[in-house]
Amino acid sequence: VLNKIDLPAADPDRYAGEIAHIIGCEPEEVLRVSGKTGVGVRELLDEVVRLVPAPVGEADAPARAMIFDSVYDIYRGVVTYVRVVDGKLSPREKIKMMST
Repeated sequence: VLNKIDLPAADPDRYAGEIAHIIGCEPEEVLRVSGKTGVGVRELLDEVVRLVPAPVGEADAPARAMIFDSVYDIYRGVVTYVRVVDGKLSPREKIKMMST
């Protein structure tokens, strides 16, 4: 993935060629993306969906999740973001957190 193609000094074709040479692909296969303008983002997400396997879990198992981020909100307190590995959680369900 070649990002920041919207910058004035960007030379996407040149750098796509360099990336292709390093990783052993064709320059046309290097995705050109601008997170700022959104150019190429749809194609990037489509490739992620195509290449990254879907997560596997058991919906009927007891709930189990992994915390991947938490932030402090002045109105709500600590807000924790989790990825559910097994089972399911309902909105506003209280969860117990444990360290390993």
